[in-house]
Amino acid sequence: MEFFNREKEIKDLTNILSFEPNLIYFIYGPINSGKTALINEIIKKLPNDYIVFYIDLRAHFISRYDDFVRVLFKAHKTDIDDVKEFLRIIVPKLPNEIFGIPIPKDLLNELFKDKKSDDVFEYIIDVFEELQLMGKKPILIIDVLETFGFQNLCRFAPKNLQVIGDLKINGYLIYELFNFFISLTKHRHLAHILCLSSDSLFIDKVYNEAMLQDRCKYYLVDDFDYETTKEFLKRHGFNDEETETVWEYFGGKPIKLIDIIQEKALGRDVKEYCKKSLIFKVR
Repeated sequence: MEFFNREKEIKDLTNILSFEPNLIYFIYGPINSGKTALINEIIKKLPNDYIVFYIDLRAHFISRYDDFVRVLFKAHKTDIDDVKEFLRIIVPKLPNEIFGIPIPKDLLNELFKDKKSDDVFEYIIDVFEELQLMGKKPILIIDVLETFGFQNLCRFAPKNLQVIGDLKINGYLIYELFNFFISLTKHRHLAHILCLSSDSLFIDKVYNEAMLQDRCKYYLVDDFDYETTKEFLKRHGFNDEETETVWEYFGGKPIKLIDIIQEKALGRDVKEYCKKSLIFKVR
């Protein structure tokens, strides 16, 4: 399915990434509004001097320090001990988008052993500083921020955990993690930080825990409006009556529009499928 009608969002976020890093950006919006698809489209269009570290948390449950470290890094077997030399060798071989910050396997094992978040953050700073010297512009993307289960990630974390829905959040680690993000952006200007989330309550919690006033901005990626939905469906052969039916049942949620387009292509009746989908959702 083609990427459709996010020119404004692409332009806005590309412009943000063209400036020196100064703020943490929360990319927020309704669930399944296309935030991840938008970011992936932007990544495809970035010049080669950008390097994106994409941390996709949906495939991970993070409840311990080891989980936290494991999801951040991509281990490489090497005999090289010096971090700078390791990066000079490994970075030219990396694609523009990688799913984990490169680290020598032995050093990663040391981080597991010591369980000190300061060591983790110091290593990431070393990596980003070296990348800048190599002419690269790092971007760190945390996709679905609210996936984090922050309990037990710091040895000195308070025992009383805050709960939002079924997600436990260690307030101390949020403060520590986002202070580090502030250091990367506002203080050191080393990397752009984009945090994707569909949970406004969670974002508000992070904002207050980590004291992010004047240190972050928010960018809304919303569902399609009516005219955009109509144009999108028209491209795929929907008549006015079918378009009205889809809008009545699903509004402009991109994932549902793609679903109904595929169903129509398979010969399903649009109205009947919409009715069945709604009945199934209610059940």
